[in-house]
Amino acid sequence: MKALQMRIGRYACLMTVLAGGVLSDGIHAAEPVCSMKTRSEAVVLMHCPIPLAENAWVEAAQRACGTQPNCNVWIWDDVARMPNEAPKTDADIARDQAAAASAVWVNESKTLMRLKKVR
Repeated sequence: MKALQMRIGRYACLMTVLAGGVLSDGIHAAEPVCSMKTRSEAVVLMHCPIPLAENAWVEAAQRACGTQPNCNVWIWDDVARMPNEAPKTDADIARDQAAAASAVWVNESKTLMRLKKVR
Protein backbone atom coordinates (compact mmCIF):
# COMPACT_ATOMS: atom_id res chain seq x y z
CA MET A 1 0.00 0.00 0.00
CA LYS A 2 2.80 2.40 0.90
CA ALA A 3 4.50 1.75 -2.47
CA LEU A 4 1.26 2.58 -4.26
CA GLN A 5 0.89 5.83 -2.29
CA MET A 6 4.48 6.80 -3.19
CA ARG A 7 3.83 6.16 -6.90
CA ILE A 8 0.61 8.19 -6.77
CA GLY A 9 2.44 11.00 -4.95
CA ARG A 10 5.22 11.07 -7.56
CA TYR A 11 2.65 11.07 -10.36
CA ALA A 12 0.71 13.94 -8.77
CA CYS A 13 3.92 15.94 -8.33
CA LEU A 14 4.92 15.37 -11.97
CA MET A 15 1.46 16.38 -13.20
CA THR A 16 1.62 19.53 -11.08
CA VAL A 17 4.99 20.49 -12.57
CA LEU A 18 3.85 19.82 -16.13
CA ALA A 19 0.64 21.78 -15.58
CA GLY A 20 2.48 24.74 -14.05
CA GLY A 21 0.79 24.53 -10.66
CA VAL A 22 1.99 24.73 -7.06
CA LEU A 23 3.84 21.85 -5.40
CA SER A 24 2.65 20.51 -2.05
CA ASP A 25 5.48 22.23 -0.15
CA GLY A 26 4.40 25.64 -1.47
CA ILE A 27 7.12 25.98 -4.11
CA HIS A 28 5.71 27.22 -7.39
CA ALA A 29 6.40 25.06 -10.40
CA ALA A 30 7.49 26.50 -13.72
CA GLU A 31 4.94 28.00 -16.08
CA PRO A 32 3.37 25.58 -18.57
CA VAL A 33 6.20 23.97 -20.43
CA CYS A 34 5.02 24.29 -24.04
CA SER A 35 3.61 27.34 -25.76
CA MET A 36 2.33 27.95 -29.24
CA LYS A 37 4.36 30.70 -30.92
CA THR A 38 2.28 31.08 -34.09
CA ARG A 39 0.05 29.07 -36.41
CA SER A 40 -1.33 28.97 -39.92
CA GLU A 41 -4.27 26.92 -41.12
CA ALA A 42 -2.22 23.68 -41.23
CA VAL A 43 1.05 24.37 -39.34
CA VAL A 44 1.60 25.14 -35.65
CA LEU A 45 4.97 26.30 -34.30
CA MET A 46 5.43 25.30 -30.66
CA HIS A 47 8.19 26.02 -28.16
CA CYS A 48 8.95 23.50 -25.40
CA PRO A 49 11.99 24.91 -23.54
CA ILE A 50 13.00 21.81 -21.59
CA PRO A 51 13.33 18.17 -22.60
CA LEU A 52 10.01 16.44 -21.97
CA ALA A 53 8.64 12.94 -22.14
CA GLU A 54 7.00 12.21 -25.47
CA ASN A 55 3.54 12.07 -23.91
CA ALA A 56 3.87 15.71 -22.78
CA TRP A 57 4.72 16.77 -26.35
CA VAL A 58 1.82 14.71 -27.70
CA GLU A 59 -0.67 16.24 -25.24
CA ALA A 60 0.49 19.80 -26.00
CA ALA A 61 0.37 19.18 -29.76
CA GLN A 62 -3.08 17.61 -29.60
CA ARG A 63 -4.37 20.64 -27.67
CA ALA A 64 -2.86 22.95 -30.29
CA CYS A 65 -4.52 21.09 -33.19
CA GLY A 66 -7.83 20.37 -31.54
CA THR A 67 -10.11 18.50 -33.92
CA GLN A 68 -8.43 19.77 -37.09
CA PRO A 69 -7.01 16.67 -38.85
CA ASN A 70 -4.84 18.59 -41.31
CA CYS A 71 -2.55 20.01 -38.63
CA ASN A 72 1.16 19.48 -38.05
CA VAL A 73 2.89 20.81 -34.94
CA TRP A 74 6.59 21.56 -35.19
CA ILE A 75 8.34 21.59 -31.79
CA TRP A 76 11.56 23.42 -30.93
CA ASP A 77 13.45 23.68 -27.64
CA ASP A 78 15.15 26.95 -28.70
CA VAL A 79 12.79 29.79 -29.57
CA ALA A 80 15.60 31.67 -31.35
CA ARG A 81 15.84 28.90 -33.97
CA MET A 82 12.11 28.92 -34.80
CA PRO A 83 10.52 30.72 -37.77
CA ASN A 84 8.88 34.02 -36.87
CA GLU A 85 5.63 33.13 -38.62
CA ALA A 86 3.98 29.79 -39.33
CA PRO A 87 4.16 28.99 -43.04
CA LYS A 88 1.19 27.82 -45.07
CA THR A 89 2.75 24.33 -45.47
CA ASP A 90 5.53 22.32 -43.84
CA ALA A 91 7.56 22.52 -47.04
CA ASP A 92 7.83 26.29 -46.57
CA ILE A 93 9.83 25.98 -43.32
CA ALA A 94 13.45 26.96 -44.03
CA ARG A 95 15.79 23.96 -44.11
CA ASP A 96 18.00 25.22 -41.25
CA GLN A 97 14.95 25.93 -39.08
CA ALA A 98 13.45 22.50 -39.82
CA ALA A 99 16.79 20.89 -38.95
CA ALA A 100 16.76 22.70 -35.57
CA ALA A 101 13.32 21.30 -34.60
CA SER A 102 13.07 18.59 -31.95
CA ALA A 103 9.90 16.86 -33.17
CA VAL A 104 6.86 17.05 -35.43
CA TRP A 105 3.34 15.95 -34.46
CA VAL A 106 1.14 14.83 -37.38
CA ASN A 107 -2.43 15.11 -36.13
CA GLU A 108 -4.05 13.18 -38.98
CA SER A 109 -2.11 9.97 -38.18
CA LYS A 110 -1.65 10.75 -34.46
CA THR A 111 2.12 10.32 -34.88
CA LEU A 112 4.99 12.07 -33.10
CA MET A 113 8.23 12.05 -35.09
CA ARG A 114 11.30 12.88 -32.98
CA LEU A 115 14.01 14.51 -35.07
CA LYS A 116 17.64 13.53 -34.51
CA LYS A 117 20.58 15.65 -35.49
CA VAL A 118 22.79 13.72 -37.94
CA ARG A 119 26.30 14.89 -38.70
